[in-house]
Amino acid sequence: MKGDFQQACREGMLSLRRAGERGGINVQRERSLHAILKYWAEPDETFHERRLPETGQIADIFDGERVVEIQTGSFSALRKKLERMLPHYPVTVVYPLPRAKRLIWVEEDGTLSDPHPSPKKGQPWDAFDQLVYLAPLLGHPRLTVRLVLLDLDEYRRRDGWSRDGKRGSHRLERVPRSDEKAAPPEIRELYTTGDYGQLLPFDLPCPFTSLDLKKAVRRSAKQVQGMLYTLYTCGALIRTGKSGNAYLYQIAP
Repeated sequence: MKGDFQQACREGMLSLRRAGERGGINVQRERSLHAILKYWAEPDETFHERRLPETGQIADIFDGERVVEIQTGSFSALRKKLERMLPHYPVTVVYPLPRAKRLIWVEEDGTLSDPHPSPKKGQPWDAFDQLVYLAPLLGHPRLTVRLVLLDLDEYRRRDGWSRDGKRGSHRLERVPRSDEKAAPPEIRELYTTGDYGQLLPFDLPCPFTSLDLKKAVRRSAKQVQGMLYTLYTCGALIRTGKSGNAYLYQIAP
């Protein structure tokens, strides 16, 4: 990331105001997070939202040599976009992960609750929920995935199906924190297939089963299967045999 993080927070929010998009927390839908990361990755606005001459696609950032895509949501449509870009340019995908977050509830009348810490703490392996969509591309010599672990405030509308309106509620916006109580963002750059294997917990047995991984990361069986599929497909894991009906895995040399 090129710029100063706190400066990027200011510039990103100012850009939304200049564009007339700062219409209230109810309508931003992740624009703040996207804008801040874009200014942090490239402070020079002249490189923002530029068309690629070879493909006609609009890139979040393009300096004439490299493409940077800021991805704050699902990767489901990203693979096809990357498949068109990568033959022509090196591409970096920037993906934010909430390391720690405070929840702020938005009431029907628009009033905001006081922020309170969420008990959930983010981990690097949370990225596999989205990396699964890019499994065949991971390790491509022109593709870099940049994970940004940061503290943020998450705004949610209290419109869920539970009595207190929290279960099933809709997320409205996530805003990175840059105050003195927030820890500085951490960056993990992933280039080779081996880098993706290093996202796994360091204390896994060798070899390990899907059940071992499930216990280590405390994720659902479906999420763990997605992690194993991603890592095995890109070549970060190999199978060394079986224990009963379960495959044995180890990080590829």
